[in-house]
Amino acid sequence: MILTPLIINILVITNQSAAEAYLLVSTPAIAQLTTGTVTSTVIVTVTNCSDVVNGDTASIAALTGNPGPDGISFREALNASNNTLGPKAIEFASALAGSTITFASNGDVLLPSSGGLTIDGDINQDGMPDITLDGHLGQNGTPTGPGLSIVSSDNTISGLNFFDFASCAIQIACPDRACSPKLFANNKIVNNNISSPRGDGISISSLGLRFPEEAPLLSDVTWQDTLLSGNTIVIGGQSAIGVRPGVGGASRNQVISITISSNYISGGSVGIDISAADTASDYFGIPGPIAYSDNNVIDNMVISDNTIEDSRYFGISIMEANYGNRANQILNTKIISNTIASSMQGISVVTAAESGSQRSTSNNLLANIEVRHNIIRDVRWGILVGVTEKPGPHLGCGFTNNRMERVLIIDNSIHDYLLVGLRVWGGWSIVGTAGSADNTLDQLHILQNQITTTITRENPIGMEFLGGWSLAGPAIGNRLQGVTVSDNTVSGNNVGISLVGGRGVEAQENQVTIAEIQANTFSGNTEFIRITDNDQGATSNEVEMPTPYYRAYLPIVAW
Repeated sequence: MILTPLIINILVITNQSAAEAYLLVSTPAIAQLTTGTVTSTVIVTVTNCSDVVNGDTASIAALTGNPGPDGISFREALNASNNTLGPKAIEFASALAGSTITFASNGDVLLPSSGGLTIDGDINQDGMPDITLDGHLGQNGTPTGPGLSIVSSDNTISGLNFFDFASCAIQIACPDRACSPKLFANNKIVNNNISSPRGDGISISSLGLRFPEEAPLLSDVTWQDTLLSGNTIVIGGQSAIGVRPGVGGASRNQVISITISSNYISGGSVGIDISAADTASDYFGIPGPIAYSDNNVIDNMVISDNTIEDSRYFGISIMEANYGNRANQILNTKIISNTIASSMQGISVVTAAESGSQRSTSNNLLANIEVRHNIIRDVRWGILVGVTEKPGPHLGCGFTNNRMERVLIIDNSIHDYLLVGLRVWGGWSIVGTAGSADNTLDQLHILQNQITTTITRENPIGMEFLGGWSLAGPAIGNRLQGVTVSDNTVSGNNVGISLVGGRGVEAQENQVTIAEIQANTFSGNTEFIRITDNDQGATSNEVEMPTPYYRAYLPIVAW
């Protein structure tokens, strides 16, 4: 056991500023909606807690003139707003502060459909919601299952408590098979409280309001300039925030410029769940030719300053494509200053996960990813970065030609992990005969991270880099290349840094190419670095250093 800090300078071929500079790429300007003459906001005030419609909802003016015998309900206000053009707002009478509106089990979907609507339930403007929308009577798969379903642009939802909706508390999704117009722009979901023991918290998905067999029809949809911020989400078995533009065969959908910031999330399976292309039509058992979710894009995404606790699987999960989906892209993503605690996995970034039953998951790209200044603690795995991951047990077409490019992981604090602080891999095959072939991660920079654990019972590893990993099924020709590992502090592990060319009997011709390892500080590790070309029966794999000279002076220990 090494008890005193040891600073290792191994190799210097690039400088740190250059490693960071590649992220300063220009993003094409986002087209903004243009409007004509600015009109004043029309306000309708909710005055009762019923779910009854007995007033004139032809417009806000009509409802104000004829509210019915019991005043104005929230549903009446929403229906009248949908029939009113221009900017409008739903407010609540001060006498309703602290009230609950319970929606009937036989009501219609709550659809902000005409756009330009602000709903504000913070009556006294103290930053705390004063109105509760209660969906406990609704059932999944029925109109009353979801809470608010936004099907238009320029809406702001704030200051509301959402309680126990069956499918999703708030979603932005296609309302019907036509889904026209196919642009949802400038929507803001801010400063709400969501308690959702049955469904998701907030969801962006083409399929949110439609039947799975209609998924291929819900293509060519764009979500643009979306803000999800300041919400408190306590979730049951689902995801707190889900962004899934391509689902079940929906193609060419785009999420452009989305910010997910300053939310508090507790519980559920995944805190923040991002999937550009999630499932093909065969996932739902739909007969006929399989429809795939191809050519979907998420571009310019910021996930920052969120606190995520007690998620069962992932704190933050970024997944490009699965189930045979192809040519999808996630571009220009920043994951910055989040705190993740007591989850199985902290942050996971994967290009392709789950192969297809009739074709491989191929040609997907994840590029320009920055993971900076996050705090991750009390997890099994801290940060996971991989090009391909685990074909499912009933699927067998594997992964080919997926890429991840230009990844910067800098200034993160990862501590008290059980197994691995940071794990990176090229191709990973768990089951299935096709496996993972010719997938590449290019230009990975690991800089200035604090990776330390006090949990030693599972022989933890600080950082692990694998070219190809075969647990069952081949992993062939996968690569990690252009890897820089500098100025990190690694302590308390069985192995500080592990470099493995290929692992498993069906791992062949995989490669890890190190561009630079310098100035890393190791303390309290049994081994500070371990290099293995072929592990657990693998053959013809390689860990490549720039010159044999430097490798010759590293401690080399058989696995």
